Amino acid sequence: MNLHKTLWLSLFGLIFGTMLFVKILGSTSIPIDVEKNGYCKQFGDNWENRFGENICYNVKKYNEPKIKFTDEEFREHCPKHKFLSLKFNSDCFYESGSIV
Repeated sequence: MNLHKTLWLSLFGLIFGTMLFVKILGSTSIPIDVEKNGYCKQFGDNWENRFGENICYNVKKYNEPKIKFTDEEFREHCPKHKFLSLKFNSDCFYESGSIV
């Protein structure tokens, strides 16, 4: 009985530890530019963010004005998830559709 209890506790600890490990590393290693690309999708599907910049531009129509945004505006539209949330990435990450 003691061996079974130890195995079950070890299995539970391994599963819980893996989930915690993935949550911590997954939530801190999200490329911010992918989220910013998702932020620009609120203006339309053709809008993207340039790598390392806070500027949204339309990839199909280059004559349209570029939209600059601040980090505060970005975080208002794309808030970070709390540590204990079930999602690993923000909604803007999923809206992005691709890695920039």
